[in-house]
Amino acid sequence: MYRKFSRTARILQRDGIVTLLLSNGLLLLSAGISLLPLLWHILRVAASTPHTSHRHTLFVVFGHKLHRDTLSDDYRLRLERAHQLHTRHPEASFLIVGGTSAGNRFSEAAAGRDRLMAAGIPGNLIDTEDQSRHTLENLKNARACWDRYDTPPVLITNRYHLARTSTLARGMGLEHTLCAAEREMRCSPRLATQLLLEAYYLHWYWVGRYWSTLMRNRHSLSRIS
Repeated sequence: MYRKFSRTARILQRDGIVTLLLSNGLLLLSAGISLLPLLWHILRVAASTPHTSHRHTLFVVFGHKLHRDTLSDDYRLRLERAHQLHTRHPEASFLIVGGTSAGNRFSEAAAGRDRLMAAGIPGNLIDTEDQSRHTLENLKNARACWDRYDTPPVLITNRYHLARTSTLARGMGLEHTLCAAEREMRCSPRLATQLLLEAYYLHWYWVGRYWSTLMRNRHSLSRIS
């Protein structure tokens, strides 16, 4: 069993490197033009997504990397939005996702749970998933919890992160709605950098998906679906 798992892990790692090289190659050949449609999509979703929600069964809060067990500004915004939604939907449940990164004692999920409980949300309304390391794993690991609820979950994250989160969820066949952490999108040099990085990640995702489909690579497709 261990050998089989190790072999699968090596295959997935190799596939990731191959698709990353293909993605970078396409960016170079197109002089970055292939990134523009994705950047426009990310901007459109970031600007148009509401910061409120009429669905009130399950809210999924995406974690963000901690720095020496301290919440980042982006993560605080996500949790503040969750708290505000709780005041409107006091019976709703929350699922906080995010594992433990190097240099931290606590997982992102645990830190987020503690923050929401300190803000007054009862612990029995909060579930956590603390094994995932990135957005794709967040979704894959959280998927098992979604079946217990009658309506699709509301995904809470920062505006720059909404489009990638939704794209990955749709790629996995997960019905959902989006809720922005920020009230509105405010332009800044930092936001521009984040948007470009998100476009780069989405570019890699789509190149990898098309390539894996073309090559009928079941291992790679299973990782993103």
